[in-house]
Amino acid sequence: MFQIKCATTHNANILLQIDNSKLAADDFRIKYEHEVVMRQCVEADIANLRRLLDQTNLARCDLEMQLKSLEEELACMKKNHEEELAALRSQLTNTVNVEVDAAPQQDLNKILDEICAHYENIIQKHRREQEAWFKDKMEGLNKKVADNTECMQTSRSQLTELRNTLQSLEIELQSQLSKGRDYALLLDIKTRLEQEIASYRCLLENQDSKTQMQGPTIMIQSGSLSSGSCQAVPSSGAQSSCGSVGQTAQSKQTTPTSQHTY
Repeated sequence: MFQIKCATTHNANILLQIDNSKLAADDFRIKYEHEVVMRQCVEADIANLRRLLDQTNLARCDLEMQLKSLEEELACMKKNHEEELAALRSQLTNTVNVEVDAAPQQDLNKILDEICAHYENIIQKHRREQEAWFKDKMEGLNKKVADNTECMQTSRSQLTELRNTLQSLEIELQSQLSKGRDYALLLDIKTRLEQEIASYRCLLENQDSKTQMQGPTIMIQSGSLSSGSCQAVPSSGAQSSCGSVGQTAQSKQTTPTSQHTY
């Protein structure tokens, strides 16, 4: 009975360990699914950031080409302006040489200086505007590129961490599955032990019932005997005692009226 109690307690402990392992396996499975979803989200964010980086690079190349074309246009305008100024100066010089009553040379130079100053102001204004616009665009693009690079590095580090976590969870899941197989084997052994215990219990109960029901009751009566009877005794002693009484009864038998009951 003590062995049966120990085996029952051991089986209860095994069942408790199996339940705990199932709960742990379910917990790890939920964590694994959550990490897979997070990994997919991070990969989608990385893909979006790469697409945005490509678009930013294309916009930067486009702006650089526009800046180059504007610089070429500015150089061409400056060259044309210088040519026009040279032509105007030559025309004014020829006019002064031909016409005696022309305006004084000082006034013509003043006019030319004013025209040159006006065009120079226009050119400088356009140049400052273009440089400011290009500077703002470049600063915005550089900021976007820096932000995208930082986000990409963060996403890569998160992806690396998620991959490491995923690998550790897979290892733990494999370990829990191995433990589950071991617990299943222990459960099979427990079932066999329970069957053996049940069979032993049945054998013990049958043995007890046989012990309680050993040997039939034998009664001997004789009309000529004064002490007259043989009560029920265990099977081993019943035959010897009752046999001796039978022999005594047979030796003292003198009349046909004697009776022997077994």
